[in-house]
Formats: sequence, C-alpha cells, structure tokens
Amino acid sequence: MGIIDQITKCIIDTNGATIQGWELFQGNSGFVVGCGNVETITVNGKKEVWHIVEKHYMENVGFWMDEGKLYIDRIQIVDDVKRAISLANDNNELAIWDIANQQEVRTNNNSSIEL
Repeated sequence: MGIIDQITKCIIDTNGATIQGWELFQGNSGFVVGCGNVETITVNGKKEVWHIVEKHYMENVGFWMDEGKLYIDRIQIVDDVKRAISLANDNNELAIWDIANQQEVRTNNNSSIEL
C-alpha cells in the first residue's frame, strides 16, 4: 500500500492523520496543534479524501475530519497540554490531538476545559 493510500485509510478509519517528513507521524507523546488552516473541504467518500491527501501529503500537516469536513492544517507538536490549548485557541482551532491517549481534545476557545 502506498503512502497516499495509508494516509487516506488512516483518515477514513480514525477521522485524522498527522504527516511529518512525508510519513504518518509515529510519536508516543505530546499534543498536535493546528497552526493555521491550509484548506477546509466538504468531502463525500474515500475517493475525494484520497485526492486531497495526494495534493498535501508532502507537507507537515494534520488532517482532521469533523462533521463531513476535512480540515488540513499546518501543525506543531508540543509537550505541554496548557501550551497546546493556548496555541489552539490563538489559532481558532476546534481541537488538539493528545498523542499518548490517541484522542481529540476539543478546545473551541472553551473556557470550561480543565487544565
């Protein structure tokens, strides 16, 4: 399976993927933070996702699916959750990705998030 197929499968299966150095990111800790939107597209199916991945896979970006939209953001990986949420809020991001726990942490500039 080629890299574009691998990334597409990851997005379809898990609603997201992080790319660094033309490969799926394989880290064990930290938080992925979007630092500026590259593109947001409403997608309908695997074929459309594949074409978007093909366009962006050589960049250091994160792909996030949310309510039928595919967000492509430049990314930064940080160690501290407070810093990650602060950066996300500064960049009007909806969420960060907790690498260790493999889960999305919604931010949405929401002051009710416990730090």
